[in-house]
Amino acid sequence: MITSVSKYLPDWEFGLRFHIYLKEMYPVITRLMTAAILYFGFTLYLSKIAHLHFNPVSHFTVTGIAGLFSIALILRLMDELKDRRTDLILFKDRPLPSGKIKETDIKFALVFVCLIYICLHLYSGRILLSSLFVLAYAFLMFRYFFLPEKMHDCLLINLATHNPITALILLHLAIIFTVQYNLKLVNLKWLPLTLLVVMFWFLILSWEISRKIRYEHEETDYITYSKIFGKIKASVISFLIQTISFGIAVYLYFTLSLSVVYLIFITIGYKILVAGYISFILKKMSAGIKLRSLAEFYSSIMMLAIIIETSLTRGL
Repeated sequence: MITSVSKYLPDWEFGLRFHIYLKEMYPVITRLMTAAILYFGFTLYLSKIAHLHFNPVSHFTVTGIAGLFSIALILRLMDELKDRRTDLILFKDRPLPSGKIKETDIKFALVFVCLIYICLHLYSGRILLSSLFVLAYAFLMFRYFFLPEKMHDCLLINLATHNPITALILLHLAIIFTVQYNLKLVNLKWLPLTLLVVMFWFLILSWEISRKIRYEHEETDYITYSKIFGKIKASVISFLIQTISFGIAVYLYFTLSLSVVYLIFITIGYKILVAGYISFILKKMSAGIKLRSLAEFYSSIMMLAIIIETSLTRGL
């Protein structure tokens, strides 16, 4: 019995291997900062919608940021196992195909992080139920919704079935917010809340699309949106999605009576976005700067805008 259990446990060098994995595939500091920006950005919008003064010094903040960090790591670990055959062919230098980390390490880490994720939400029944729903959807994604032969190589079907987890994660943050302030979801204004979810969802959706857009000479056997639609059409799709997010941000500026600081911030970000796409389409984008980096920059600007606006006008 002990022997059968021990084979699923990592050896003494697991920590070193997993450290290498995190450094290459999931840099902890960067991911924590991303989780914090997403949490504070989304929750500050919620506080404006609900007309509440947001208190960042709370265990709810820990739950929100650590939960975002954990679920993103869970999805990353799942992708390692889902894509191991593809990575052996196209991404041989990554930790798993190169042998820097073992498949058993990934499986153990996945179970361990899932347990941490669940434990983060145990103090509230409503929050726990919401977190379990997100986790259950993640495992459905992991199983390709039990249709791996049809979904593994179909990028558009994968996008349609996998990307909705973003909306579920955002709604989970909304539920954490309602528990923190003893609200019911029905007490929130559903039009601005829905638009807020769409705005953040589209920011992440555009990142997902833009990271798989390449110049013709960069294409490999890896399936990209530029292969499916062509470089220009794929770029336009990504840009239009980001433009919708910008339009929602402008709408929230007027309806939530935000300061001109906010409007200036998002407008500058959008102008830089437009310039970046023009540069990409004209093939004048500097080496090393891709649409993925542009999408990350723009998403950060859109989330930081509300943080800076709140800090300057009222303080956290």
